[in-house]
Amino acid sequence: MATKLYRFRNEVGSLVRQSYALCSYHLKHINMKPGFSIASEVSTDQRCCKCLEEPLPGGYVPYNDLPPFTAHRPTSELAAFLIDNKVLTLRQKVYNYILQSGGAIDHEISAALMMQADTARPRRRELELRGHVIDSGRTRKSPKNRDAIVWIAVPW
Repeated sequence: MATKLYRFRNEVGSLVRQSYALCSYHLKHINMKPGFSIASEVSTDQRCCKCLEEPLPGGYVPYNDLPPFTAHRPTSELAAFLIDNKVLTLRQKVYNYILQSGGAIDHEISAALMMQADTARPRRRELELRGHVIDSGRTRKSPKNRDAIVWIAVPW
């Protein structure tokens, strides 16, 4: 299903920050904050970061929609708090890589996106629990020569 994604930018003085991409549906349902403007638009088969927040049939929103952390580790809770505002775009990058590659193991995802495994793997798991990514039933060898699940994106 082809959709248009609108990439936003936030202009603060001379600093321009690329923000996230939204589809036409979600663009209509948000209040544009001051300083944000549409930077570009592109037709694609990818989902926007807001679409990836919503679970597909059979999926659910894990961890009360917060980044997961180990409750008895203060450093883990702090890391989850610090990454909270980046989770949407990180999740979208992981989903888009899996979609474009036709399937990937966790190590390939983190290596291709130059993302720490401790960041990439939880984002892939959130996508899995929401129903956007599934086990393909295939495996590939990891760098340590162990079988690893090949994850694929659920088509529209």
